[in-house]
Amino acid sequence: EAGGVSSETSGTLTVEGLNAPVIATTALPSGSTQKMYGTTETGTGAQGFQIEASPSNGGTLKFTAEGLPAGMTLSESGFLAGTPGEDDFSLYETEKTYPVAITVTETVTVGDSGASGSGITLTKEAKATLDLKITKTLRFTTEELEPLVLDTYFGQYIKTNYSNSSLSWSITYGEGSIINGTDENTWFSSGYLSGLPKSLGSYSFTVTVKAADGQTVSRTFEGE
Repeated sequence: EAGGVSSETSGTLTVEGLNAPVIATTALPSGSTQKMYGTTETGTGAQGFQIEASPSNGGTLKFTAEGLPAGMTLSESGFLAGTPGEDDFSLYETEKTYPVAITVTETVTVGDSGASGSGITLTKEAKATLDLKITKTLRFTTEELEPLVLDTYFGQYIKTNYSNSSLSWSITYGEGSIINGTDENTWFSSGYLSGLPKSLGSYSFTVTVKAADGQTVSRTFEGE
């Protein structure tokens, strides 16, 4: 019936229209791929973010979410946690914003909630869409160089999960490395390493890349 719910148990119980629970959280902290989301909660040691809401009718709350990035979950108590993956990102995307649809359901039992089980369970929902920004964590995807052969030209891209052309590159050669950048036999540009090995031996060099968003990462490559 409009404006309320009536039930006859031992007499007539009239419940005026329930108020929706209140979602107090209005924004979500940003996160990064390959890193645990949020901060460590005092007392529990769990890492994540608690979405805050309060009941309006003295009932219990249950949280659900749609639209979360892969690797993240929202518990029934409203704790958002996980490690965002980067499968949703293209090579050229460095951040994505996910509109996360949050639903908070308040459950209230009216009437006799004892052994007789004659009470009535009522629910009321509140909904909010909160944006969750996830930044792609810069990392190398090339693990090692292809084998080098004496007097044989080689050329290989050292790749990251960003577009190579969007990065600033630098290289530092190890002492005694046969890939050394000091003669005409080695070239390095925008992640492309090429050359013509003229002697046997080992190589060692460190590549550093910097993205426009300020992330910097380095990797050392070694071999023979």
